Amino acid sequence: MIGLTEVLIADAPRPPCANKSETGYGHQEQPPTKGVDGSTAPKLLPNRMPVPREFAGAARKEVLDAEGPTYAFLWATIVNNYFWWPCSKTLGGSLDYLFPTGWAGVGGNSPTDGPGVIASGAGEPYIVMMRKAESVVISMRGTNSPDDWKENFQYDRIRRPRLDKSNRYQGSVFHGYFRMVNDTFWGPVRDALDSEVVKGGATNLVFTGHSQGAGITMMLAYAAANHLKSAGKGDVVVNAVGFATPAVGDTKFTKELTKRVNARQVFFINDLVPDYPCTSKRGDGAKSMPACAGTLVPTRTIKSKSGWPDYQQLWGQILVTGQDEPIQKDQWATTNLVTAATGGRRFIETHRCSYQCFLSTFVTDFRDNRCILDGSSLTGYTICLPP
Repeated sequence: MIGLTEVLIADAPRPPCANKSETGYGHQEQPPTKGVDGSTAPKLLPNRMPVPREFAGAARKEVLDAEGPTYAFLWATIVNNYFWWPCSKTLGGSLDYLFPTGWAGVGGNSPTDGPGVIASGAGEPYIVMMRKAESVVISMRGTNSPDDWKENFQYDRIRRPRLDKSNRYQGSVFHGYFRMVNDTFWGPVRDALDSEVVKGGATNLVFTGHSQGAGITMMLAYAAANHLKSAGKGDVVVNAVGFATPAVGDTKFTKELTKRVNARQVFFINDLVPDYPCTSKRGDGAKSMPACAGTLVPTRTIKSKSGWPDYQQLWGQILVTGQDEPIQKDQWATTNLVTAATGGRRFIETHRCSYQCFLSTFVTDFRDNRCILDGSSLTGYTICLPP
């Protein structure tokens, strides 16, 4: 079953570009900057290290009141990436990435799409890096192509892998995500850290991502904290905000991340991605991810012949429920009810629109909030559609 699922998903084409001759920014919009409380986003995140397993009750309210507008800004940089990359110049289109007003791209490895863009190993734009004054944001999309999916399926783990002489992950980490970081992303990200933080004086550093990109976010943030410490910039707090973050490592890695990165994990209760790979206690093979030899992406190794126990959800969790959405609360609460006919739509609702709708409640200038589930017309709200 796992092998068949991998083949079917990995065979899906990447999103097409509807009009390769269209110039400008397409459907991208300026990220929101006006908080409902009168604040301006983004703001420096308070340092809450070591972060708790979950922000709940009064602590959750305090965190969201202080940081919600910044989450909305960060989320919008990711959404713009989803809208832009299929029609990027690298892939034969003509669109430019829409940087927030006052921000400019920095670093990158793309000669075609200009400063700030990092392409994946498959040559597809994936990360956008930008700077304004003393702030640097490194933003990344999630799975959106067959090559991305294959990395998701490589969930066997590597123990204490090294990136460079100053960087070694503690514990064991997701093989596919480590490969993306090690083979492609870490080099240009490290160069940007050196130019913008070590030499350039930036003091507010934020990594952010969605889905697979949230997992990569946490791994890059961990590496960034190690690198800056070794470069004499250990006083710079590395912040990371993930939306629908999958598990990326074992207990050891998860605990080390809480000490090194000022992390937040925002996830909708009915979204399945934060529960991938299956989490379990160390030694609990019955609930672990199976180790497979005959699948599209084999995950059986000499050290693990049956399964991969001890995957752990990352800490700093902020749970979002249907009751947190501004409208159609009961409908949002039942998005966990899935049939063969509704599966695709439910995935878009729970994995994309749930975050956009919730985050729109913290700002006044997020027009495309995607809160409507049933196609009805409600003033001030838009319909849930991909991306």
